[in-house]
Amino acid sequence: GGAHASFGMRPVLLLAFVLAAGGGSGSTEPSPPGNLDPDVPPITLGSWYRPAADVDWQWQLDGTPNLAYAVELYDLDLFESPAGTAATLAGHGRRLVCYFSAGSAENWRSDYGRFTASDLGGAVPGWPGERWLDIRSANVQDVMLARLDSAVARGCAGVEPDWLHNFQLGTGFPITA
Repeated sequence: GGAHASFGMRPVLLLAFVLAAGGGSGSTEPSPPGNLDPDVPPITLGSWYRPAADVDWQWQLDGTPNLAYAVELYDLDLFESPAGTAATLAGHGRRLVCYFSAGSAENWRSDYGRFTASDLGGAVPGWPGERWLDIRSANVQDVMLARLDSAVARGCAGVEPDWLHNFQLGTGFPITA
């Protein structure tokens, strides 16, 4: 079911954070929270939702979601889509993937105040009010875990974490692949 997909995504997303931050390299960078092992293989078995490569889908990140499209999958903003959207879609045989930024802090998000000054890097070019995050930070990782928990609570079948290629960008942090 949907909850299995989101719970299964939690360690996979954190693994992406660890790998993008160069985790496991023996450096002095902060380690991931808990006892996560960056060498754990990806989760490929289970009953979690895996859309086909040719799935019909609708991607909408702002405004009131238009749920009238005859598609299998909707990709909507975790913070902006109304509570109950996943249940509404499920009632019509559809699934919800929830988008959130995993590599930047957006000052209009309800959890923005959880980031510390040291978590925040330079401005994201072209996106006013958005700053890069130090994805090596245990605090940033905790905020992302809370976002994943929110996705589970909202019934999301999966997540679309954005800005996971920070190691390629000028974030203001020494992040490598």
